[in-house]
Amino acid sequence: LDEDGDMDVLSASSSDGKVAWYKNDGYENFTAYTIATNGMHSVRAADMDGDGDIDVVSTLHSNKKGVVWHKNNGSESFSTETIIDSLSIPKDVFLADVNDDGFLDVLSASSGDNLVNWYENDGEGNFTTRTIGTAAYTQRVVPADVDGDGDLDVLSMGHTTNKILWFENMGDNCPQIVNPNQTDADEDGIGDACQ
Repeated sequence: LDEDGDMDVLSASSSDGKVAWYKNDGYENFTAYTIATNGMHSVRAADMDGDGDIDVVSTLHSNKKGVVWHKNNGSESFSTETIIDSLSIPKDVFLADVNDDGFLDVLSASSGDNLVNWYENDGEGNFTTRTIGTAAYTQRVVPADVDGDGDLDVLSMGHTTNKILWFENMGDNCPQIVNPNQTDADEDGIGDACQ
């Protein structure tokens, strides 16, 4: 996270709600730094805004439940930006370029509202919410090219259903289980049924 060549450690704790990173000094000694303290659960790290440093994305379990990203300001400090604040019990996040535009997007699974979402990244840290589908009591979300067609599909696992759901990416920027042929009347590159 500090770009010194040593692998640092990142954590999210549901018991105390903290996202923290542990700076590696290169000699197996780690110093803890808190990124956020307001009810975090799942956490991932990547450069989300194309500025060359590693940012952090996490779920949020405080008053406004959702997904946030912590922008790395380049001096071992982070500022928190909201991606979505209207989920019910967000459990997991994953980072992947869902629409193959060269920018990492965010995937989330939230068990209270059974939603599997993706948040399209414009490359500058601005996100547009897209609902992929629903999965009962969903706990996990994972991208994978399940059918080998060259685009990322989405897998989700429910807590009580003993099922793994496969949401097939139909290649029109709108991964869904069922996805009809779509027009793009406003020419934004997204099938109109996704909006």
